[in-house]
Amino acid sequence: MQRLKTYDGENIDTKLLDEVNKIITNPTYNFNAKAIGGVSLPAGYMCAWALNIVTFNKIFKEVKPLVES
Repeated sequence: MQRLKTYDGENIDTKLLDEVNKIITNPTYNFNAKAIGGVSLPAGYMCAWALNIVTFNKIFKEVKPLVES
């Protein structure tokens, strides 16, 4: 649990993001918190966390150059 709380969402390895995005964008996996949470509530929360950390990383990479300039 501590590793999740302190996960560095700003610096996710590009290879890992590519692999995760393959799963997230594949409609056959139905990777969303509601669908997965219907099978397992804890897994649904983990799914939501994963989706949110990937979204955060994407936004961070877009905003960081604007903040630095």
